[in-house]
Amino acid sequence: MLKQIKNEFVSCGKPRLMIVFFVIGLYLVGLIMVNIIMRVDSDPGEYFPLATLMAVMAYAMGTAFFDGISFVHDYQLAIIMGCTRRTKLISHIVACLIKSAAALLVIIGLGAGEHALYMSFFASYGISPEPVQFLKLGFFLLFLIVPQPIALFIAGVSCRFSKKGYMVLYFVFLFFCLFGTRIVRYIVNNAEGSTRWLVSLVKAVPLAGWMGLGAAVLVLIAVLGTRWLYKCNAVLGWS
Repeated sequence: MLKQIKNEFVSCGKPRLMIVFFVIGLYLVGLIMVNIIMRVDSDPGEYFPLATLMAVMAYAMGTAFFDGISFVHDYQLAIIMGCTRRTKLISHIVACLIKSAAALLVIIGLGAGEHALYMSFFASYGISPEPVQFLKLGFFLLFLIVPQPIALFIAGVSCRFSKKGYMVLYFVFLFFCLFGTRIVRYIVNNAEGSTRWLVSLVKAVPLAGWMGLGAAVLVLIAVLGTRWLYKCNAVLGWS
């Protein structure tokens, strides 16, 4: 098993290197954006750790999509080469958790670097929130756990339904990226009208209930993805 876990880091090294470049790239973009805003705006108020937030989002999206789709080819190749499905899946999950733990340390370092940079150049402005407040333990756990079930689900859908399944997920993701804020704005603006019942329902459920529902959804999609992967055919590529 230890050998297989080591092989996971070797075989998936290229897509994970892409995630590293993605994280660093968006982090630098965030630094540039905040520096421009702080220097150009006559009253910027207090800065927000935008670069760290963008790095976190880059990691989450990169893990879900890059890891999810690249694992399909690696998984099918491992089965063809004689590795059992169970061994491959377990080693992959363990490797993903190790990778996420290492990524957390990197994000903490990036957040501390951003904080030190702004304290040096923009000490006269307010700081809200500080990276220490922004990157709390609960956020760490979400950062560690949430992208992995999504990646497993994407890989499972890609194996079970081939390219069509992945494309459906991709366009659903694009739809919510383009229209998600508009949908939320419509619901909020019509809180006393046609969507009043929906707003009342959201307010009636406590935060713990929504967290429990989110956890249940993550478990469900992880189980579905793992099940589809376990039953997929050992054929390279998409049909």
